[in-house]
Amino acid sequence: MARNVTKFCKSRCSVKGFARAVLGLVVFFGVSCLDGRPGSVQGQARTGPQVRGVMSLSVADSPPDPAPDSRQSLCAVTANPTGASRPEAMAEVRVEPEPVPAPVIWCEPRRPDRRGVRFSFAIISDTHSYHACQLGQGPRLGDAIGVLNHWRPDFVLGLGDLIAGGGDCGKWSSRKRAPAQDQLIELRRVLLEELNVPFVPVSGNHDLTPADSRDREEPTRAWTAFWRTHRRYLLPAVRRADASDSFRFTHKGVSFSLISAYGTTGLKARELRWIRDNVQAGDLVFRHVNPFGISCGNGGDCGCGVGHQKLRRPEQVVKLLKKKGVRTLFSGHTHAFYHGVCNGLSFVNTGSLGERSMEFLQGWYNSPYRQKQAFVWVDVMRTGKVRITFHVWNDSCACFRPFDPSHFPAVIKTWPRPRFGQYEGVTATCHAVRTRP
Repeated sequence: MARNVTKFCKSRCSVKGFARAVLGLVVFFGVSCLDGRPGSVQGQARTGPQVRGVMSLSVADSPPDPAPDSRQSLCAVTANPTGASRPEAMAEVRVEPEPVPAPVIWCEPRRPDRRGVRFSFAIISDTHSYHACQLGQGPRLGDAIGVLNHWRPDFVLGLGDLIAGGGDCGKWSSRKRAPAQDQLIELRRVLLEELNVPFVPVSGNHDLTPADSRDREEPTRAWTAFWRTHRRYLLPAVRRADASDSFRFTHKGVSFSLISAYGTTGLKARELRWIRDNVQAGDLVFRHVNPFGISCGNGGDCGCGVGHQKLRRPEQVVKLLKKKGVRTLFSGHTHAFYHGVCNGLSFVNTGSLGERSMEFLQGWYNSPYRQKQAFVWVDVMRTGKVRITFHVWNDSCACFRPFDPSHFPAVIKTWPRPRFGQYEGVTATCHAVRTRP
């Protein structure tokens, strides 16, 4: 069995992880791999919080977990091929001498450094399936939930497009269509019921789009009713808010302005009015559809962003937020992940955990980071600064790993481009934040 563990650790884990596993096997304790067969394990496990996709050595007299601010990536062993979940606490076991199968190796993502942090929250975005009127969430959403349950942020913010949308889907002829109400129930099952921390929803264009609905008011009605009846899952500060409209809340002295999805074509007068009346200096601002066309899709389709209208062009929202002195604008929609300063405005594009993670940054045509699912970890420091860390899915270890921002393109220039019969995006020069958090 030790040879099997050594073989797998060499092929799947880092050098430090391999050394850590071998040292644990040879020096400190005897390893017992669980093969799941009746009679192979004796002893009673002490159950603890469930962690999806993050496994540990099952041993007697195990040393405690490393400190939360540890920078060491852990290598862990289990014989559960599904890797669905595990009890975090250890169990005393004894394995019978019969042969056991080689264990599956998982590498645990590094825990965030908590030194100097006032509080932390996570952002997920665009978790929906590809097409409207379809059930289903992205393939990596469950893995992200497992990690976030382990790390315990103060809350998780869903930055729009949490369902594929379509309202009542009355314009679809397929019998397999799933209206928005059914999609929201599925979201509750796979996200809200599994997440162990409060949630904050922000609407996206898919969530409220009436394009596939005979009743054009049904998408907004279904979205609003769902969050009103599921307030127990939400952060207490937002439980009284109308989830289909813009709202503002404060958490531990930091203000959050959440701008509802008013569509992808241009700006609405009421959105600009709400920003003028409510957004304040130092706010963290969240708007699903981003103004900067920093990304491309397959086939060189670049520049996805806010669409233009004759009277209210998207440059206005950028100028208004800069004038307000907001701390950072967070957006989803384009499914690419990015952190930079665009025309003097701090900007974060949050990436995607959904099936449609095909968009990528301009300049990443041959990058291994294109088309990867990601979520954002945000640390609000005691100094008032905000620290952004992207955690990107890594196929080699089947886990999320922190992204090195030095891989961002140094400069991205954007301008309005024709897409679907209209112009989208604004003219901007974006300089990436390429220093490690």
